[in-house]
Amino acid sequence: MPGLSRRESLRLAVILMTLSTAAYITYYFYSQAKPDRLRIEIDRLKDKIHYIEETAKNSNLTISGIKSGGKNIKQLVASYEQNINSLKQELSQSHKKIDKQQHAIAELHLENLKNDKPKLNNSAELAIKKLINGYKEEVVHLKEDLVEAKETILKQQQNISVISEENKKIQSKKEDVKTVNTDVNNGNTMEKREKTDLISADLSLPSIDKFLPHLANNPDALKPAAKESKGRTGVTLVIGIPTVKRSNANYLMQTLGSLLTQMNTDEKSKTLIVIFVAEKNPEYIASIKADISNKYLADLESGLIEIVSPSPAYYPDMTNLPRTYGDPLPRVKWRTKQNLDYAWIMMYSTKRGKYYLQLEDDVIAAKGFVSSIISYADSQSGNWFVIYYSELGFIGRLFKTSELGYMIDFLIMFHVDHPCDWIIENVLESKVCSVGVSTAQCNRSKKGITRQYKPSLFQHMGVNSSLAGKKQTLKSIRQLTSLVVNDENCSSARKYEDEIQKLKSQLQESDLNSLIKSNEVLQLKDRLASEQQKFLSISNNYNLLSNTTAQSADMSLSNRIHAPSIQNYLPHLKKKPHALIPSLKIGKNKLGATIVVGIPTVKRSKESYLVKTLGSLFNSMSDEEKEITIVVVFIAETNIKFIKDTAKVLSDKFSQYIASGLLEMIAPAADYYPDLTHLPLTLGDNIQRVRWRTKQNLDYAYLMMYVMNKGVYYVQLEDDVISAPNCISKMKNFAMKQRDQQWFVLLFSQLGFIGKLFRTENLAYMVNYMLMFHKDQPCDWLLDHILYSKVCSIDKSMRHCSLQKQKLSKRFRPSLFQHVGKHSSLAGKVQPLKDKSFRMGNLFVAHNNPPAKIKTTIKHHQSYSIEFAYNGKGMFWGVKPIKGDFIDIQLLKPVELRSICILSGNSEHPGDILNNAEVLVLQDGKEIKTENFVNIGKFNHGNFYHIFVKNNKMGKISSVKINILQNSMSWVIFRKVCYCMLVID
Repeated sequence: MPGLSRRESLRLAVILMTLSTAAYITYYFYSQAKPDRLRIEIDRLKDKIHYIEETAKNSNLTISGIKSGGKNIKQLVASYEQNINSLKQELSQSHKKIDKQQHAIAELHLENLKNDKPKLNNSAELAIKKLINGYKEEVVHLKEDLVEAKETILKQQQNISVISEENKKIQSKKEDVKTVNTDVNNGNTMEKREKTDLISADLSLPSIDKFLPHLANNPDALKPAAKESKGRTGVTLVIGIPTVKRSNANYLMQTLGSLLTQMNTDEKSKTLIVIFVAEKNPEYIASIKADISNKYLADLESGLIEIVSPSPAYYPDMTNLPRTYGDPLPRVKWRTKQNLDYAWIMMYSTKRGKYYLQLEDDVIAAKGFVSSIISYADSQSGNWFVIYYSELGFIGRLFKTSELGYMIDFLIMFHVDHPCDWIIENVLESKVCSVGVSTAQCNRSKKGITRQYKPSLFQHMGVNSSLAGKKQTLKSIRQLTSLVVNDENCSSARKYEDEIQKLKSQLQESDLNSLIKSNEVLQLKDRLASEQQKFLSISNNYNLLSNTTAQSADMSLSNRIHAPSIQNYLPHLKKKPHALIPSLKIGKNKLGATIVVGIPTVKRSKESYLVKTLGSLFNSMSDEEKEITIVVVFIAETNIKFIKDTAKVLSDKFSQYIASGLLEMIAPAADYYPDLTHLPLTLGDNIQRVRWRTKQNLDYAYLMMYVMNKGVYYVQLEDDVISAPNCISKMKNFAMKQRDQQWFVLLFSQLGFIGKLFRTENLAYMVNYMLMFHKDQPCDWLLDHILYSKVCSIDKSMRHCSLQKQKLSKRFRPSLFQHVGKHSSLAGKVQPLKDKSFRMGNLFVAHNNPPAKIKTTIKHHQSYSIEFAYNGKGMFWGVKPIKGDFIDIQLLKPVELRSICILSGNSEHPGDILNNAEVLVLQDGKEIKTENFVNIGKFNHGNFYHIFVKNNKMGKISSVKINILQNSMSWVIFRKVCYCMLVID
């Protein structure tokens, strides 16, 4: 028979390695089993394995032997298949023998305990007698403790009945507190209720129904459908275990058994285990309750274990979910529901303890895992966000309950977009990764807020996934197998992995069952713990009844889960909920607009551009555009004088727009802002810049909450920009033409956050992000993180990510807004930014005016003289006119006029307009005296236009004069067409 090729020899060598690994795995798991007779059986199997290896050596099945010639590879595979089958039979028989031996030992042990009759050898007999005597003494002490505890409970119950009337009064007051939905301890209830109504009317606060809109009209959907709970709170560790019905197996009882076995009494007192039955079927939920009650009744009664299930109305319709990552619809539904399940159990657990640990329903735990988790977490310094106690999936993730809001919000915001373990990566990146940094640098930053505990405290044991048809196998074995399954001659090796995996699972289950049996010895202690917990519960009730009205609001566990709120990220608002009421609100509260424009403004040390910004915007709009628009100016200051002064200036200049509902003004309460004196320094910024950008995020969030229900689209501007003509129509038309309904933001400027347009229904994403990360990132970077979180995959390249983000972000050209402010709202910062794609429009229009001699007392800037403008060669730019200044235009040859049009301001300087001025004319033939001039009108919002009646009695005009009536707050520009230039035709 010819020798094997080098390729076949290598394949055979890999097969040998695989078989050897399988044998070693089998040996390892059997070597860990108990009792000692199990090790004896394993030693015998070990000898069998060595025998097989010796047989292989004797058959010259080495690499060198294969090179020179050997058996056919198919025969070798068949031979090893026979050996494996033989080994499997031996293992199966040994397994049965071990079970029988374990059963016999257990029966013998129980019989000895019952009858106290020796049936073992002398040393075993003495040990058992000693154990029994110890048990007897402990039972006596336990019974005494139980009697004492019951007597104490009776006394406490008597105390409870004595204050029952007080309880009724407190419960009545408690309902008032719930109605107001605030923790404020003082104040009239009706006043609180009125203020709360104002809050709900003014601001649309972040809430779960922004992303699960089906919940908006169904508040009961957030109540548990079923709950077995003693209301344990104040623990150190809350363990959340969601469980679902699996088609082939259920590992929940094994998981619970492993956890309870590895916990001592002290650890149990610090822990709460929440079993979340994430199913709608009442019969299945009842069966889980029954299983747990039958086996772990003491732990249920002590409050260590709770069982909850959601309302079926909690879940949205999942029949038409968008397909992402190329996943089939069943998998998309599975991971979407998993995100919602994790969010629910986190909301339920968030107020129950210090730390929250996420597990799954198919894991086993290491001994003493509770103490290891708590001690390691308590020892960690720095601002960590998550600790990994396992390297698999979402198992063993530990969070501070105070920061669970981040995970809950992300799981709900992106429940359709990503699997849960990817979502946590998005949270980390949003907290610490700067836009544009390398992946390596981002990973280093993420490590700063994560911790990895070694060795892992949890191991995954389930073979059958909760996703129907999915198998859970170890990656390392899959990778090893892939080396030998690429050729048809080696295809037989595929089945070995499955056989080894099944044997491994059986061994794990056997070992776990052995551990669970040992837990039965602790039942008396568990009974005592249960009675002590009852005593503790009654004591807590007694103390709560003796506390103040405000504290009594927390007497019992709420029937609703705790969805994240603005107070999660601005905790100072818990004691100041009315800080969300605007300190100023001016306007008609118009609703139903097509476009809402938001303009936050702050006090600047050098110069304010707000009037120019508003003048430019209003002058760019047609009457039709004004009908479909709302402009909201947010005066983002707490100084009452500045707020009132700004409101007065805008009210005086734009009163007609306030009256029509086009313009609104609001300002926040001073208590809206948290303490900004001790912010963490991030991104290499100094404290002044960190405060500035932090406050800017809070400003934008407030403004967006206010406008969220006012229109269809929202565009963000700043208070130092100018607008292109008809920008409102251009934005509306561009938005409506987008066929791709997946866009998130439309860009009408290239600079910062200027000209960003959103659907108002998507503003909840922006609000949540700006509140969650107000201290961490600037606003424009947070927008980029939202886009990343929606469409970027952690297993894809940054180029792929950029392409996906472009689908959500559409650019309009040319830009519709230009930045004109030279001095930033950040003190000392100069802003030379200009949008190169912005089309300014004409600063003047050439025209033909009759020859004239012009006199003026207004100084002009550079070469921008009044003659330059009148002759149609440019514009006139005058320096701050004052009362008494004038412009006198004496026509060299009197003419009969049809109209006079004077427009001030231009697209670059829309605030340089003329107000508080009058226009007079002098008829031909009359002497140039003040009393001979005829007043034909005043400037209105920077413009003057007068039409002479046909065949007017004035006849020819020899002079036109403009008188300044009050000091101007700004310079003045004259041009033609839009905003400036004197035209006499």
